[in-house]
Amino acid sequence: MSPRRGSTSSPVGPFTLAVAGLIGDAMRSQGVSGRQLADMIGRSHEYVNERVSRKAKAFSPEDLYAASNALGIDLAALVAEAERAARSVARAQKGLR
Repeated sequence: MSPRRGSTSSPVGPFTLAVAGLIGDAMRSQGVSGRQLADMIGRSHEYVNERVSRKAKAFSPEDLYAASNALGIDLAALVAEAERAARSVARAQKGLR
């Protein structure tokens, strides 16, 4: 995935995608909407949507901390699981080259 021409944002990588998926899974399992999570962490619905639903941007470290706390997720476990997923994707991509 490459950034759009003229865009200053970089594409998200496997770790960011894994974090977004894990946060989204926790939201769904707890029945928390994007608007509710946004209210819980003091951010806009669009901010949360860009990171969870569209997976277009990464959470800031502070917002990831706030989201994990709001959802009752252990941050260290979340990061470890996302890292495992990202490494798995990297290995798979390396094998395809």
